[in-house]
Formats: sequence, structure tokens, C-alpha cells
Amino acid sequence: MYISKLPYALVHIVLLPSEVSRLSVVKVIELIGASPDSWEAAAQNAIDIASKSVRGITGIDVIHFTAKVENGKIVKYKANLKVAFKYEA
Repeated sequence: MYISKLPYALVHIVLLPSEVSRLSVVKVIELIGASPDSWEAAAQNAIDIASKSVRGITGIDVIHFTAKVENGKIVKYKANLKVAFKYEA
């Protein structure tokens, strides 16, 4: 990869031919996982279920956590995730 700095704080990037073949497309979907145990378990449940129909999951971004409360106790943990996977055409 060759990087040249152009005026006005622009950066010009030139990919070499050998680097183009390594590029891939990643698709991102949003999921909500739930668990009665923890936010970590809620995130893992979302990944476990998604893995049954989505191949090549490469990572997650946890957007935020929520919980359902009854009688002053947390009864359900929820994790909102963005799940990334390699796109295969």
C-alpha cells in the first residue's frame, strides 16, 4: 500500500494489485438477544441462534443493554448487537 499526503489534510491511498484480492465485503445485521442470567449470556444467545443460519460471523458490536424488571428484580437481560459476517455473493 502506498499512502501519499495531499494538500489540505487529504490522504491518497493506492492499493497494490496483490492487496486487492485480500479485500472482502462484510455485512452487518442487528439482533437482540435475551437471557434470564446475564447480559453476556444474552449476547451469546443471539450469536448462538444467528450462527444456525449465518456463516462466517467475524465480530459483534454491543450497542446497548436493557433489562426487564419485576418486583424490584431483573428478570430478563437483553443485549442489542450489531453482528458482522463476511458477505458471500
